[in-house]
Order: sequence, then structure tokens, then C-alpha cells
Amino acid sequence: MSNKEIALVKVDGEVTIKKFHRLDFEVRLKPANSSMKDIVISDLAKIRILGKVVGVISAEEAKQNMRYEFNGPNE
Repeated sequence: MSNKEIALVKVDGEVTIKKFHRLDFEVRLKPANSSMKDIVISDLAKIRILGKVVGVISAEEAKQNMRYEFNGPNE
């Protein structure tokens, strides 16, 4: 994961999407919302990178591109 990329990460059992910044001995996760605080992790064993965000699709665009409608797990 490179600096300033948007990452899907798991920290202390919680999953979040944040901008990734790796410093010397810590990782700083910056939220898109400037009123929220950065998450700073100095114990790198507590963070797991699950993936990298490569694109964003709006709810409306997703509806237009759906090939079928999902009504729940019993379908």
C-alpha cells in the first residue's frame, strides 16, 4: 500500500476506509471528513490491510448497472 492511497483496513476488529500514510514506525489513517480525527497506529500488528479502493460507484449508478435484484439471503 502506498502513501495517500485509500485503503480498506481492519483495526482492533473494526473495518474502515481511510487514506493511508505510513511513517517511520507508525501508520496514520486519515478520514475524508476533516471533522473526524486521524487514527494513528504505532503497533503495526493491530492493523490489517484488507484492500485498496480503486473506484467509487454511486448508489444510483449501481442500481442502473445491476443485472438482477437481490432480495435477501434466502433467495
